[in-house]
Parts: sequence; structure tokens; C-alpha cells
Amino acid sequence: MVPVVHSEEVETKSLFPGFEMQFMVDRAHGSQAITVIAETLHPGGKIPTHKHKVEGAMYVYAGTGYLTIEGEGTHRVEPGMGLLVPANTWHSMGNDGNEDLKYATAHPAVDVTREMKEG
Repeated sequence: MVPVVHSEEVETKSLFPGFEMQFMVDRAHGSQAITVIAETLHPGGKIPTHKHKVEGAMYVYAGTGYLTIEGEGTHRVEPGMGLLVPANTWHSMGNDGNEDLKYATAHPAVDVTREMKEG
């Protein structure tokens, strides 16, 4: 059987003020190779600077905001944009708009421990 889940059936986690995430596809839902996360940054919300051991791809489908990649600068993000953050790259994301910034993140189905940057 192919797992099919609806966001109403998936736990919403809030790791930082103004940020929510739902693991839509992962090992708990039968995936062996990929993880897909629905993420929402509410107006004024920010994900602090961090990095992962694996690359992550994002697709923005609502709202506006910014992605900061250390050593590369800050990029505006808006609906229709695809974003790639290489493995072991310090980055942060924020919503400086007036509506929710919504995007899907995909990465390999491995331990994607978030290492937070001090300071």
C-alpha cells in the first residue's frame, strides 16, 4: 500500500517562535529515501542560523521573505522559487512580509540534525 497522508493527520511541530513544520513524507510514513516537510513562517518569524549534514531543497508556494546563506548573502524569496542549500552550509530564513511564508523542503531520508550557530 502506498502511504497517503493529509496535513490534518500530521502533527505540527513548532521549533522556534513563528515557525511550524509538518513531516509529510518520511520514514514514519514509509519513505526509505526522501523526507518532505511542509513549513510555515508566520509574519515576523525567523529560523535562526543553522546547518545540516545534507543538502536541502525548498519550493516556496506562498508569502514572501528571505533566505540568508553565509558567505553568499541574503536572497528574497517569493512564490514559484526553488531554493537549494548545500550540505554543511550556515543559513537562516525569515518572513518579513504580511502573510504566512509557506514552502516545502525535501532532503535525503537520513538524520537531518540541525546544528545551531552560537551567537
